[in-house]
Amino acid sequence: MLLAVEGLCAGYGEARVVDGLDLAIAEGAALSLMGRNGMGKTTTIGAIMGMVRRMGGRVRLAGRDVSAMPAHRIARLGVGLVPEGRRVFTGLTVEENLLASARKGPWTPGRVFALFPRLAERRRNMGGQLSGGEQQMLAIGRALATNPRLLILDEATEGLAPVICDEIWACLRAIKADGQSILIVDKHLGNLATLAETHVVIEKGRVVWSGDAAALGRERATVTRLLTV
Repeated sequence: MLLAVEGLCAGYGEARVVDGLDLAIAEGAALSLMGRNGMGKTTTIGAIMGMVRRMGGRVRLAGRDVSAMPAHRIARLGVGLVPEGRRVFTGLTVEENLLASARKGPWTPGRVFALFPRLAERRRNMGGQLSGGEQQMLAIGRALATNPRLLILDEATEGLAPVICDEIWACLRAIKADGQSILIVDKHLGNLATLAETHVVIEKGRVVWSGDAAALGRERATVTRLLTV
């Protein structure tokens, strides 16, 4: 198992936001993490990455216990994060953004440009000059340039125009087909169903529904209710 999260508890100060959460992602597989706003999705990602205080449980990456590791060490072990809000380096060019995070491996800036031709066209533009959709493409490309074993995307297409969303989903399906392991937070059930093998819904930091793509299809009304109530 590439990522194994067992009984994870995490939060801020004395407030526990994630309470006994279990997740597992096999090598080359994708898992979608869903839930209403404020239910603990971003906190879960932060705790996996070592950016949010863990209060209990265990996180293993490729069999190695990383529960006590800081974020920079976990990243070096092969976890690439596309954070909510994109957070590109606005004062660097597109190409400099990619080079700043690049690590040796198959994902070079040239390969990122092939995946996102829009970025190739804007390679000399500053990050702050890009549209929201282009910044999201750059955030994904920057994470890929670290050549991660696991790619984590928090709110992958939030607030983007439908045509840009379609382009990003197509690219995510392409990298998944190439063997990339993915943990993704998003709200688009139809696209998640075509990307991920496993789907998890959390509420108040606990898993309230989980299943494979077939179960998501059968119980879509239930999942939709959990995401909207």
